[in-house]
Amino acid sequence: MGCVPRKLWTAEGRDFVYTVALTDQYCAFAGTGRMVYVVSAKTGDMLLSLPIAGTIQSLYLHHNALAIGVQEAGIVAVYDVATSVELICLPSVFGAVHCVKLDDEALTIASGHQATMYGGGGDFAWSQVRDGDFA
Repeated sequence: MGCVPRKLWTAEGRDFVYTVALTDQYCAFAGTGRMVYVVSAKTGDMLLSLPIAGTIQSLYLHHNALAIGVQEAGIVAVYDVATSVELICLPSVFGAVHCVKLDDEALTIASGHQATMYGGGGDFAWSQVRDGDFA
């Protein structure tokens, strides 16, 4: 018989949860409640809640950076979860955002029939995107 997983903790939000993201330090979850919750990955204790204008379809955590894809608003925001500071906010060119991914070099957005990547090489190069770069 294989390993049987045991529940470590449960954290609750205000409404339906559509998406979850995990690192060794943080767990983030969100959905229709227009709020992103960040909890300790070890204990489930609430660390941060971020109000967001829309249904959150996708989350992705990379180090302290949290990428948030807002479905009907068609935006992608990246926050530093350690400081609660918004690092970047981009409108989706193709409408509703369905998925976001993030690493040190690129921010990738799935929207409509397209996948779009922002970056430029180097650590957090996506944070150097200028307003005209998303047109």
